[in-house]
Amino acid sequence: MIEQSPAKKSEINWSLIAKLLVFGLILVFFIQLKNMEPTTWQFLIFEFTWPTWLVLLVTFLLGAFFGRDVWTWIVSKFRKTSA
Repeated sequence: MIEQSPAKKSEINWSLIAKLLVFGLILVFFIQLKNMEPTTWQFLIFEFTWPTWLVLLVTFLLGAFFGRDVWTWIVSKFRKTSA
């Protein structure tokens, strides 16, 4: 006879919930009509006219790309080497 182990309590994936919440908030921000209007933006010596949602999207993507690399670098510096 095969003995079955008791069912494990399901774990909540808080990381997935946080990512979905942030994605939902960004989506709501993008959908708002006020953020569709072109706005003049200044960055250093550059001046350009883009909708607010597009500036936010570019900023979010750059932050996600570079943030992941920086976080990986930080973790690798403090990770203990296994011998």
